[in-house]
Amino acid sequence: MLKERIEHYWAAEKRQFLLDGFPRSIGQAEEFEKKVGPGLAMLLFDAPEETRRERVVGRGRVSDRAEDNAADFWVRNERFARLSPPVVGMFERRGRLEKVDCQQTEENVYRKVQFAVRMLVEEWHPEFL
Repeated sequence: MLKERIEHYWAAEKRQFLLDGFPRSIGQAEEFEKKVGPGLAMLLFDAPEETRRERVVGRGRVSDRAEDNAADFWVRNERFARLSPPVVGMFERRGRLEKVDCQQTEENVYRKVQFAVRMLVEEWHPEFL
């Protein structure tokens, strides 16, 4: 599915997109880079485990996502803790990791994400602005 979406955007010359939660492993990152090209950057939403759990469970109260509950959070959190450090390290070594401090209001986090994305695009692909 991801490959089809990327091919669609590429054909339409829309060569900028954001992949949420991807890559989750070095294998996914390597496969993506072989088939599509290097990822521009990674945004890491940085917050303590308890803050992340509270937000996921809170989102579950207002969304239709069945996996947004405390029990599933711990499973997903363990997988994230096990798989993501090598991928995060890869982007960090390339100087393409942007950490966003998420222990603030939603509005402040949103502004920080907007700023981070704009700075990355200005640095790497100013023609997209």
